[in-house]
Amino acid sequence: MSLHLRFPPERGRATELDRRMHLELAASLRHVVEQADGVISFDPSRVESFIADLEGGSTYPPTAFGRYYDLVASILTDDLEDAERILEELPSMEPIGPEPRVWPLGSLDHCPRSRLYYAKLSEGMSPGITIVPPGPEEIAVFEERYWSALDLLRQAVPDLAGEIEVLVREVVPVAGDPADTERFDGASHYQLWGGLFLNAEPAEDRVAMAERIAHESAHSFLFGNCVDEPLAHNDDEKLYPSPLRSDPRPMDGIYHATFVSARMHWAMSQLLESDQLSERERDSALAARDRDARNFTDGDDVIRAHADLSPTGAILIAGAREWMAASAA
Repeated sequence: MSLHLRFPPERGRATELDRRMHLELAASLRHVVEQADGVISFDPSRVESFIADLEGGSTYPPTAFGRYYDLVASILTDDLEDAERILEELPSMEPIGPEPRVWPLGSLDHCPRSRLYYAKLSEGMSPGITIVPPGPEEIAVFEERYWSALDLLRQAVPDLAGEIEVLVREVVPVAGDPADTERFDGASHYQLWGGLFLNAEPAEDRVAMAERIAHESAHSFLFGNCVDEPLAHNDDEKLYPSPLRSDPRPMDGIYHATFVSARMHWAMSQLLESDQLSERERDSALAARDRDARNFTDGDDVIRAHADLSPTGAILIAGAREWMAASAA
């Protein structure tokens, strides 16, 4: 079995996934600029230097991936002026360091980064959900809770913490609009590799925050394994009942929710085996683990009944099933 497709998290595997995503970005960008040569005005030497940096091992923020997708969209819609702006912007981006950072959503009027994130996340957001920049007090509380939860994972579940620290380079706290009819808990986006978006409203405790981190980082893990093929070949127009959402979802969403439930169950199980939790936190982890088990079973029933899995999807869900079966024995 490929290193990438094993169920338990590993820092080494995450490092390979992250490296491949950067190499794929470099290769795709090189193809685009080769096709655009003579059609779009840009500085080939600057773009080539950026590509070489990607190939050489530098790590770039989610904005680099997001703007690449914007570049492709601009070319496909013949918005060549916008494509030229993006090809001017991309080589100006700076690599990021090895440590993850918390960088809140900012003003949508004055922050291009925040506008990019808002646009990408809004594409698939339910009508009753919006996201807005959090306030200073929300940010301060969120940062304390996030680092406390990550430190807990470092001590109690180092394999998961190692994976998270590689796959999640930028944590973006956001706030919900008080008028929303639904709550935004968190998200990741395949066009924003390395980004993790979480509601700045404090989790109940560090166990709840740790579960949220495990949840959203597992989505990123799945995105990184879908370079060559999707998880399932089902038509995206066909909807099925979801274990984590009230509304029906495409099979890809069902698959994500099911696999992620197993990952969260694994994380809670590892926390419970550690000596790092208070009695109250143990109760929280036990309740979460039981909920994750129910969600996995519900989702896996739908997958078994309706999914047309790819080889990658079949191997990944098999690992999740093996874990869930072993934990129930």
